[in-house]
Amino acid sequence: MHWVLYSLRKPDNTAIPFRVHKRLVMSPIGEPLETVESVHELIVVLGDAMRCHTEVLQRCNILHRDISDNNILVVREEGRPVRGLLVDFDNSLDMEKDNGETLCIGTKRPLSDPDQPGIDLQIYPPKRVCTSRVSDTSKTLNPSTKRKFTDDDSSLDDDDHDSLVLRTRIIARKTDSHLRAKKRQATRNKTVGRRVERVFQFHSILSTDDDGDDETDTEADMWVKTRLIRDADAVLDIAKPRSAAGRVLVSNISKHISAELEHRLNTASTYAIADTSKTQLASEAPMQNNNYRQLLLSDTTYTMGKDEHSAAIANAFAGGSSIEPLNSFCYDDAFAVIEARPGKTRRTIDKAYAQLMQSTRSIYKAQFDRRFAFGLTVCDNEVRVCLFSNDVVFSSSALDISTAFGRQQFIELLVYWSLCDEDQLGFDTTVYWDKDNNYGTIECPDIADESSCSAATKMYYFDKVLPGADSLFGRHTRCFLVTDERPSGDKIKPKFALKDTWPEATEDPARDRRDEVMFMRRITEELVNSDVEDLVYPRLEAGGRVSFDTDGGRFEDNTRNALGPLYSLRKPDNTAIPFRVHKRLVMSPIGEPLETVESVHELIVVLGDAMRCHSEVLRRCNILHRDISNNNILVVREEGRPVRGLLVDFDCAVDVSEHQAPNPENVGTFPYRSISNLFGSNVERTELDDWESLFYLLCHCATHLAHMEAMEFYD
Repeated sequence: MHWVLYSLRKPDNTAIPFRVHKRLVMSPIGEPLETVESVHELIVVLGDAMRCHTEVLQRCNILHRDISDNNILVVREEGRPVRGLLVDFDNSLDMEKDNGETLCIGTKRPLSDPDQPGIDLQIYPPKRVCTSRVSDTSKTLNPSTKRKFTDDDSSLDDDDHDSLVLRTRIIARKTDSHLRAKKRQATRNKTVGRRVERVFQFHSILSTDDDGDDETDTEADMWVKTRLIRDADAVLDIAKPRSAAGRVLVSNISKHISAELEHRLNTASTYAIADTSKTQLASEAPMQNNNYRQLLLSDTTYTMGKDEHSAAIANAFAGGSSIEPLNSFCYDDAFAVIEARPGKTRRTIDKAYAQLMQSTRSIYKAQFDRRFAFGLTVCDNEVRVCLFSNDVVFSSSALDISTAFGRQQFIELLVYWSLCDEDQLGFDTTVYWDKDNNYGTIECPDIADESSCSAATKMYYFDKVLPGADSLFGRHTRCFLVTDERPSGDKIKPKFALKDTWPEATEDPARDRRDEVMFMRRITEELVNSDVEDLVYPRLEAGGRVSFDTDGGRFEDNTRNALGPLYSLRKPDNTAIPFRVHKRLVMSPIGEPLETVESVHELIVVLGDAMRCHSEVLRRCNILHRDISNNNILVVREEGRPVRGLLVDFDCAVDVSEHQAPNPENVGTFPYRSISNLFGSNVERTELDDWESLFYLLCHCATHLAHMEAMEFYD
């Protein structure tokens, strides 16, 4: 009877595979690969397994084809060292008999990062399991389809029941696929709408409060839950002028503008009504313009080039529209982002916050002189003012601009922003860009004493800023290539690298045991007498805590002074806001990213030089780096000398001298952390953790560089 079922076809019209029940008895017995107890054991086990793989291929002409964590075992036998065993040859191939098979077999890699090099998404596509039942089909089918099957059910006999089940499942899948396609199309339309509306001076409100939006939390949605402090009304006073005379002036101007606005709103003249009508027509113009609607909703927008897209936008607004499109939009000169949405439900407000956070992130990336930033959300008649700091976002309670009091508050805020000092707007007054000469100047605290808080400053010049500060939260580290000589030509030849960052610190500089400036000063003084031949190490030229002059005096640039009363608030998880200090360091020599190595030989030389510096810094200065990663090892190329490696970025370092043991905290770049660091064990961190990080970095370089070479070969 079973052979009758076997002759049937699968739903995809393929034959049912022929399978045989087999048993194998093998030795020796092994344990899972996860039971390795050290990096040394892991290397030994993997080496033994691949030695077996090579010998099997060489002597038996059998290719394994399924190297995975489940198929490599750890063999522990009494009186012998740990060894590795390769098992599970059920996917193997006899190279002599069948070498033309092209099936995709083996253990699939987890797609935790779709952009991870080496993963072919076409070979391992994500699958969606359909578990529709006949009883649940009515929830998926449209009304007409449901009525059709309901009417036909009574006339079906038992022989036709299986075909009904099959047809119902097929239609359910097709209908479900159609609904998903419509949902994706609606999402694309909204995305295009949001992208287009940002390039116009008049921001049309196109997004809707649709409960059918994707429920998946994005990174920005998680920020709203974990980083947003609501009802922080002190945000409105951050930009209040520091002098009493300035505050009186703001009060008088605000009252005058508010009185004039209320007078105009209360005047029911024909002129006012006509102006209101014109304003309403202008706001409705984009959506009434058929060309504009077609541009937003057409799928061809995604396939347009940059020039074609700009021409389409200009054509859509030609012919009487009062809205002037911007040819390009960049965040270089933007002061604040305004996110406007219809509706004021909690979901709409949170989505506005999330979009505002995503956009403000671009301000930090585009503006190298930004310390913090403001932003606004407008949801119907409610305006909320946001301030973005290194760790959290503060949001005021809603300003109801439909009331006179709410309008007066909003006007007062705008006057504050117009008359306050630049540092109160979030700008760094110690950095200046000279547009006429096309170079910038930046002040750096000069080395004056043992503490990193020095009053003397030194001027440096730059014309290039390295990419950085591309995250909304954190240290906002930026790097400049600078020189201490005033430019005399068209181009600056840099001599040093200047690091600008906001690390966590203690308020008293003398008690700051994690001060990178202090570590760099010690390294510079100690390693000048090193007996290691041709040692490359970072040398500190200047550095310290940044301060700036204001009308109220000279202030150290830290989170307490920048945030004022907001600093005393608690984060959403009820923890305190970290104390951060604005620091700058000027160092030499200048290096290039690790990705610029041109051969395996250069990679080995660079990593070797960096770890020689690591060992010498630990031996002579008692400083443990604790952050070995691809960003912290640079390639130094100097004329007339071979390529060398440089270890930098000691802001995660710790003093391991006798009076202070290593702190067992989780620090360092996440992909390269040691196992003890990842699991947060109580074991003290030692130099072995950094050597373990180097092993992971070497694995990354081997896979990433091989992937890049393959891409260049195919290109």
